[in-house]
Amino acid sequence: MSGAGGLFLVRMDPGDGPLAGKKLFFRARGGLRADSGILPGDFVTVEWSASSLTPDGLPADDRSGLPGAALCAVGKRKNELIRPPMANLDLLFVIIAAARPAPSFLTVDKLLAVCEDRGIDPVIVVTKCDLSPVEAERIRNIYLLAGYPSFCVSSLTGEGTDKLRGFIGQTLPGRLTAFAGVSGAGKSSLLNRIFPGYGHEEGEVSRKTGRGRHTTRKVEIFERPTDGGECLIADTPGFSAIDFENFDFLTLESLPAAMREFRACYPDCRWADCTHTGEADCGVVRAVAEGRVAASRRESYLEMYRALKKKERHQN
Repeated sequence: MSGAGGLFLVRMDPGDGPLAGKKLFFRARGGLRADSGILPGDFVTVEWSASSLTPDGLPADDRSGLPGAALCAVGKRKNELIRPPMANLDLLFVIIAAARPAPSFLTVDKLLAVCEDRGIDPVIVVTKCDLSPVEAERIRNIYLLAGYPSFCVSSLTGEGTDKLRGFIGQTLPGRLTAFAGVSGAGKSSLLNRIFPGYGHEEGEVSRKTGRGRHTTRKVEIFERPTDGGECLIADTPGFSAIDFENFDFLTLESLPAAMREFRACYPDCRWADCTHTGEADCGVVRAVAEGRVAASRRESYLEMYRALKKKERHQN
């Protein structure tokens, strides 16, 4: 399910009914619409009447909402995200450019922490490796060390896209995934390269700001065939930051468990209540010194810890 402009495009379940397997526009019932409680990826319940069908038994869909029909309920979610705004994700491809715009490790690491907290499997894709091959490989190694599947690709030259396409064919069929990252990182360009005919608008990066122009303006879910079967892939709007202080992304208490490669280090901490922010004999600090954890990952952890600590103080 995805929506825009008060209409929600619903992919109907396969079956024997007249609407089975079709994609149709529905308007939400008043109370549900007022609650703004519908996200792309939601499982929803819809109702329709005889007026929803033509005399031939076909959907009377005029793209302004199926007549005599309504989206009336949202199913229970296994997870949800605020950025990108989606529900029921299985995987999230986190896109980070090697250059133009310069990589923001803190933004990527915040998104990874939210995925870990929500039970979503992240995959790292370093784009624009043709612009800076050395930097692209350095970024990839940071996240390989953290335990994430990681790829270096160039949408311009096609480098690395065959490997990524193969991974998608093996991993995605039957699952819902999204491509997310800062504006201008190359999400839509990459999707166009991997899925010829995808045809989504591509944008440029501003020379003045180094940021993208937010060419993807809403979440759109596409069905795409792969060697392993059909998969559902969402392209999402770019963003410039993830604000932990003003949004309920995760709590201070949940942060340590959201750092995947840190977990093996916690038993090595001298103190059971170690916050990994400066205590003596900290297992995470030792792992960074020994090269088992990337220094940038701990720096991101410290920034997230400070932001969540500040939020906690303001709430108490």
